[in-house]
Amino acid sequence: MRTAEERAGRALWGGLESMITPQVPVVEPALAGTFRDLPDINVVRHARRLLALAESASPCSPRHPAPRAARAVTG
Repeated sequence: MRTAEERAGRALWGGLESMITPQVPVVEPALAGTFRDLPDINVVRHARRLLALAESASPCSPRHPAPRAARAVTG
């Protein structure tokens, strides 16, 4: 699957500080006005959970449950 930038043959999103976002009809409506995520993601273990951390987004936890021995006790 080709990305919108590959189809356009040029960069459509600006850098982090430029605040440039593509608009329709350059990209499909779902991408219009959005910022592109950075590829720099770090996966770390914290409080017996794996977290995926990106500089441009909030942390998220993988959807797959951890092995039984590593599951956090909640409640």
